Amino acid sequence: EYLVQRAFESDNIDEEFMREKDDIIGKDAVPIDPQLALPGWGEWGGEDESLNKKQQARLEDLHKQRKEEIEELKKKRADRNLDNVIINENINTIPEKFQ
Repeated sequence: EYLVQRAFESDNIDEEFMREKDDIIGKDAVPIDPQLALPGWGEWGGEDESLNKKQQARLEDLHKQRKEEIEELKKKRADRNLDNVIINENINTIPEKFQ
C-alpha cells in the first residue's frame, strides 16, 4: 500500500477529472461575446481602447449570466451527484458516415 501511495502521490487525477467535467459543461454554455460590451450607437468610442464604467459593468453582467447558466446546466445534468462519472448527454454521437 505504501508503494502504491508513493508511486501515485504526484498524480492529481481527481482534480484533472473534475476540471475536465467542468470544461465539458462550459462547452455547452453560450460563450461570452466581448463585442457586446463595446460601444455602440449613441456611445462615445473614442481612441482609448479601455472600456468605460458602463461597458465594464455590461461585461461583468455577461460574465455573471454565463456563471448562472453554467450552474443551471450543472443542475440539469444526469451526473450532477456523481463525482466520478461523466455521462455523455449528446443525442447524436455517431458520425453520419457510420449510420
